Amino acid sequence: MLVLGGRSNLLLTRDFDGLLLHIRAAGIAIAGETSDAVLVRIAAGENLHALVTWTLAHGLGGLENLSLIPGNVGSSPMQNIGAYGVEIKDVFHELEAFDIDEKYGRVFSANECEFGYRESVFKKKLKHQFAILDVTFRLNKNPFFNGAMKSSDCQSTRLTLVIALKPSTLSARRSLAVRSTYQPSTVYGGRSPGTSP
Repeated sequence: MLVLGGRSNLLLTRDFDGLLLHIRAAGIAIAGETSDAVLVRIAAGENLHALVTWTLAHGLGGLENLSLIPGNVGSSPMQNIGAYGVEIKDVFHELEAFDIDEKYGRVFSANECEFGYRESVFKKKLKHQFAILDVTFRLNKNPFFNGAMKSSDCQSTRLTLVIALKPSTLSARRSLAVRSTYQPSTVYGGRSPGTSP
């Protein structure tokens, strides 16, 4: 069985002789709340950039640096995607996945996901064993902008940064996350920021 998400990182070089499972589940729900954070559960088929936009519209911080990264929410913890100093593991709470062979659901904590640089347990010892159904992130109610961006990043994306001392998350995202003018450079080895080589 081949599990498909947003298909942004897939190239078939020949016919696939097997079952394709395309995860298209949609939905965003508040799963819990504390004085400073909200747990947001997102179905695996939701588009990641659309989720980032939703969180900003609702005043929730943590994912804004991941704006415009292609793919769906379900695939984001598989490779612990990241950009500009933020990785999925930084806001990850838990995920629910379905064991394809054993036919049961299981909840994974951050520790159980064994996150590393663009890695997780789902790319290693549990590869092809689970289909991720939903992901829960812990997002900040009082967001602040994580401006971990090197000057070389700014040059490679041809961005002019005009940031106030304490910009709002939304205005900072509008300033920094517009990658439509991206020009490949040696900084990223000719690949888009936030993508794996």
